Amino acid sequence: MSLTAFALTAGLGTRLRPYTEKLAKPAIPFLGVPLGLHSLRHLEELSVRRLYMNLHHAPESLRAMDTSMLNLPMPEFVDETAKILGSGGAVANVIRDITTEQILLLNGDEVYLPQRSDVLRQALAEHTKRDRLATLVTMSHPEVGRSLGGAWAEANGIVRQFSKTPVTGLTGHHYVGYLFMNRRVERYFEFPVREENILYETLTRGMAAGEDVAVHDHTADWFETGRTDLFLQSTREVLDLVEQKKEDPAMRDLLQFLSRFPEPRFLLETEEPDLRRRIERLWITSKG
Repeated sequence: MSLTAFALTAGLGTRLRPYTEKLAKPAIPFLGVPLGLHSLRHLEELSVRRLYMNLHHAPESLRAMDTSMLNLPMPEFVDETAKILGSGGAVANVIRDITTEQILLLNGDEVYLPQRSDVLRQALAEHTKRDRLATLVTMSHPEVGRSLGGAWAEANGIVRQFSKTPVTGLTGHHYVGYLFMNRRVERYFEFPVREENILYETLTRGMAAGEDVAVHDHTADWFETGRTDLFLQSTREVLDLVEQKKEDPAMRDLLQFLSRFPEPRFLLETEEPDLRRRIERLWITSKG
């Protein structure tokens, strides 16, 4: 089944300043490759007909991000430089140009290592079979309801509320940044287009109207990159995982992804020589 994908790449990345003063966050290299490409690589298991990316802060750094190493359509850039539209408004802005029945909305700055390479395909199949309005790809995380918000669902996976704090009688699930939506989500956007949150506004209106929104839980490693210290900590954690579990399918997939690129790029690691050397060794390993 073909679908339309929309990568959210218009954020300001304020917590990563000064590195994001000239670069959009998805253009910042992680393990030598732009964050945005780490997010997009998981879409290769799907049949993506069109790929949108929105532009706001440092748009030229996103236009310069080379997606040709990925088996995906060339991105169509949507200009939000005048006003950022949020996760919901971004999709509402192009919804009338979307012809596929299914849409995949993804965060353009995720570092996420699923244990199975077909997780998105499985989630899409279940989403389509059940004719849901939306299906969020999720995992368990101890910080849901504490430092992380969550999708709070019943035992059958049906979401009843999005909340930053625990909801009595429901289980919290961590959203990893990939969301399948039926095109009828257009009914729940506000027009004229404005800044809108896809979870707390758009899908919440859909649930109130009786639509099913569900979670697709799976086993994965997910890494926080929102602050400089967390970005560097996550870099070390991924390197540790690769060194300890080279034969793990998720690690093999990561190494294969890195091997496509000619050489690593560095930014945050420039003042961390030991970390840079570890990344360089990782690249040597990826080349076989």
